[in-house]
Amino acid sequence: MDDKKVTATYDLERVRLTEPFSVEPNEKKEIPFSFIMPVETPLTLGMKTVWVHTGLDIKRSIDPSDRDYIQVLPNALLNSVLESVNQLGFKARHIECEELPYRLRKQVLFAQEFEFVPVSGEYYGKLDELELLILPSAYNRLEIIMEVDRKSRGLAGLFAEALDLDEKVIRFTVTNEDIPTMQEKINNYIFK
Repeated sequence: MDDKKVTATYDLERVRLTEPFSVEPNEKKEIPFSFIMPVETPLTLGMKTVWVHTGLDIKRSIDPSDRDYIQVLPNALLNSVLESVNQLGFKARHIECEELPYRLRKQVLFAQEFEFVPVSGEYYGKLDELELLILPSAYNRLEIIMEVDRKSRGLAGLFAEALDLDEKVIRFTVTNEDIPTMQEKINNYIFK
């Protein structure tokens, strides 16, 4: 929601896979593991990259670490939100991680923001853009800060746009129970 650009890498979680052990020369060791990704993990849409970084404590090693890039897709709830916005005639223009203001920070310093433009439907020609800042609070619950930017019309509209009076910000929560009526719910918030 702010236009300041910063590039940073952020550790969402650190997991110890095993207790220390030794490996003899020519010995191979496999350590199967799994973990649940933090709910704040950003989707790998747009230019976002997410990886699992593994490291070993090996004396005199040149590079004991490895980066495995992974694809992060939306869960059913977030997918419902994104699909509903698409069905209302919007297309994603820009997706990025935004540093959160201090008052919005919980576990992490950032959240993913989706910027949409109307390409068809009832909002085409009426809105400049729609921004959704997604604040996951659980796997089955999302807080959303929606910024609706109305298209300026006439002289009054130009003044409103210059003073950002053509924008409104709405904060709401969705849960898995909202999935069947998600499009209607989002449409109601845009229309307000």
